[in-house]
This record gives sequence, C-alpha cells and structure tokens, in this order.
Amino acid sequence: MFPAARLILFLFLAICSAVWPVQSSAQSPPTSTAAGFRQYQGKYLTLITDLPHTEALGQLCAIFDSAMPQWGKFFGIEERYWSKWQCTGYLIGDRARFQEAGYFPPNLPPFVYGYQLEDQVWCMDQPSDYYRRHLVLHEGTHWFMARALGSAGPPWYMEGIAEYLATHRWVDSQLQLAVFPDKREGFEYWGRMLVIRKQRGLAEQPSLEAILRYGPTAHQQVEAYAWSWAAVWFLKNHPRSKEALDGLQTAKMVDPASLTPRLLARLRPHWKEITASWNAWVQQLDYGGDIARDLPLIEEQKSISGKNPYQFSIDTTRGWQDTGIRVQAGQRITVEAKGKYQVGNQPKPWWCEPDGVSIEYFSGQPLGRLVALITQGDSTNSSTAEGSTEFTAVGAKASWEAKTTGVLLMKINEPSNRLGDNEGDLQVTVTLQ
Repeated sequence: MFPAARLILFLFLAICSAVWPVQSSAQSPPTSTAAGFRQYQGKYLTLITDLPHTEALGQLCAIFDSAMPQWGKFFGIEERYWSKWQCTGYLIGDRARFQEAGYFPPNLPPFVYGYQLEDQVWCMDQPSDYYRRHLVLHEGTHWFMARALGSAGPPWYMEGIAEYLATHRWVDSQLQLAVFPDKREGFEYWGRMLVIRKQRGLAEQPSLEAILRYGPTAHQQVEAYAWSWAAVWFLKNHPRSKEALDGLQTAKMVDPASLTPRLLARLRPHWKEITASWNAWVQQLDYGGDIARDLPLIEEQKSISGKNPYQFSIDTTRGWQDTGIRVQAGQRITVEAKGKYQVGNQPKPWWCEPDGVSIEYFSGQPLGRLVALITQGDSTNSSTAEGSTEFTAVGAKASWEAKTTGVLLMKINEPSNRLGDNEGDLQVTVTLQ
C-alpha cells in the first residue's frame, strides 16, 4: 500500500474510533492480571474475572456501556452527570480465589447471587449467557440508582426496579432494557415466570401489600425477586398507581424507609380496586404478556344492580374485562354466550365460537373459549392472596356456585400478545340466583 494511502486509512480508523467508542468495545479483549485473573475494559465498567475468555464475556463491558444512557433516561439523570462515573465489576467463578486475592473487602456482606457496594459490583457466574448478562445489569442498576438517587430504596423497589430494567434483549450489539419476556427461549435461567406459576393460587402467593413490605432478608430467596419484578410491572402500568410509581424514578431518596408508607397512603383510596386487578392479572401471567391489553381495569362505581339477568358484549381484542357484576359467595351464576369471532388470521382466518377451537390450547383450555374470573380485593395489611380469585372455563353455557365474593371478569382464552388481530365480539347473558 502506498504511504499516502496508509495515512488516509490510519486517519479514517482514528476518526471512527473517536466517533463510535461504545461500538468499538463490543468485543473487548482481556488483559492478564495477577493470580490468573483477566480484566476487560469498557468506557464505564472495568470487569475482573477468573473465568476463561469467551465471546460472551468479551461483550459484557459493551453491554454495560450501552445501558448507561438508558439508565440515565429512566432515572432522569443528564449525561453530563453520569458520563464520568466508573464502576468496577467482579465476575466470580471461584469465590475462594477472589477472597484470597483481596477482591472481597472486609465490609462486604455474604451474598448468594450478586452485591453492589459503592462503585463496585460482585456477580457470581451463571449457567447461561443471558442470565450472566442479566445479573451484571441487575447489579449495575443498583449502582446507578445509588449514584443517581442516593439510595436504591426499600427491598421490593430496589430489587423490583433492578429486575424490571435488567430483563433485557441483546441482539446485533443493540441493547434493550425493561423487556417483558415473550418466550422462555432467549431468557434462559431467568425463571421468574416459573416461580409465579408455581405459587399463584396457593398459600405461598404473597399479597401485593406483603410484597411491598418485604424485609431486608426476603431476597435471600429467589421467589422474592419474581414477585418484586411483577409488582413493578403492574404498578407502573395500572392507571391508579402509574403516576405515583413513575414519580419515584427521578426523586432523590432522602428517606428511603418512608417510600413504601408514602406510596401506600397515596394508593389506599383505591386499594380494593388495585388489588382486585393485581390478583386477576397475576392469575394468568405468562410469557408473551401484553399488559396494556391484559390489565383488568376495575372500578367499584361501575357496579350494576337491578338488571338481572345481565346482558353485555365481550371484546375479543382485550384481556380481562370488568362486567360490572359483583357476586357474593354462595350465589349461583349461570352464563350463556353466543357469537362468532376471529382468533387469528394466519395462514387463514381462524373462526371461533364461545366453546373455543380445540386445535390449539392455552392455559389448559381451548383457544378462544369464554372464561370467567371472580377476583377479590385485599384488605389492608393482608399478607396472603390465597382464595382471592376463582377461575371458571365457561364456554357457550355454564352454571356454578361462587366460592368467592368479588368482581366478575370475562375474556376469551388467548395469550394477550395475540389478541390484537382478533375481530368480532360475543354476546353474554349472566343470571344470578
């Protein structure tokens, strides 16, 4: 190559590295440190590990760098403040080796998965590339919150926000935080949905208030992470709580211990509605959820009376819908439904009636079947949600005796992220005795 051409190429590469510094670190090469440790260097993260080099490890600093502007936007912190921040991370394969090397300071408490202290984060290695990234982003969120707000808040908020943001997608060197998982593949070993499915409807399922009152040791168990994540998703989207929770994101935490009592005091006037909605939403929470469609909006003032039998339409493009009917335990409910509606359009339209189409099942019921849920709001200081919902697969006709006092909701049986291509509705008649 001619000398002039070499000079032009050199200048071009220098300009590119200056303009796109984050992209250039998408695959950071490790450097050797003492005692066999390796070090990866990003713009905002120095990562030290005893693990052998892999492509996935080489991407962690770039992922952390990509998260910084997203954290800044979420917490309302301008780049001029966070652009100089630096974090040191330790990704641990052999805990004893790190202790011997002096990477565990004396004031570092015992931890199971990860820990953040001042400008340092410690993460135990994980069995999948996704969950390793997730844990680094989770602890990084704690670090950014502590830097930006002075504290990460009470346990449910600290861990719930970290889980909310760390649940991510990393594709073609592009990072997206705060992702609602659409399927198990791509989120290997995350496991939060499995925990919720196992515990809902049982004595182990905590009430929403019990989650908000988690103590400092609750998150030594993985179940608390799952419920804190779900609580943040719900409160950030429910119209009765969204404004209150969004206001916490950018507020300095002068008194973190008062955050939950202040939030609860603000939500108390609508607590029965909020918790009845929460109990219903959790009942069928699963991968691929579309909370904008599936979140039931319950209003006590919507209650209807004196119209028995009740007649109304169910929108096939929405999730749980408040029928306006309030039932008492012991009442007999009789439902008759009719109508023809579309539950899909690929490879051709799927037409359905209230009994559903058995060619495909969701949550153990035929796709498109009319289903009902009686949901009950929690009382103040309730610690368990056991018995707070009662599910019934209705179909074209059903009659049963209610075991629960509460709000009657209905919808067609379909994952909420697939409701958008539906057409039509069905007519329902409910008789109470």
